[in-house]
Amino acid sequence: MNILFLSSEAAPYAKTGGLADVAGSLPGALKRLGANVSVGLPLYRSVREGSFQRQLVLKGLKVPLAGQTIVGNVHATETEDGVPVYFFEREDLFDRPNLYRTAEGDYYDNLERFSFFSRAALLFAKSDGDAL
Repeated sequence: MNILFLSSEAAPYAKTGGLADVAGSLPGALKRLGANVSVGLPLYRSVREGSFQRQLVLKGLKVPLAGQTIVGNVHATETEDGVPVYFFEREDLFDRPNLYRTAEGDYYDNLERFSFFSRAALLFAKSDGDAL
């Protein structure tokens, strides 16, 4: 079974609460059960500034969104238990001090941000399925 586990956060890369704990541990458990699993996350500032080794695996992924084409990149790393992790990069959408909001409220473009992430991950899986 092939599983692309998409999450807006996963420990240890990006975390605001319990979702990150589950998304950080469940893929490894699925792998131990025999699934071919990989994880997809946005490339947040916290990931960029972290000590995580990552490499660029796809440059110029074209993502149609709201009548335009948004171009992003994909980086990869691997968890301690060997699960591939793909980070979807678009600096104007994810290079921010927090994952979802500021003290004043949610980011105004969260719908666009996570629509891009979802579509980019699906396009990547479709175009580069052998890597997943």
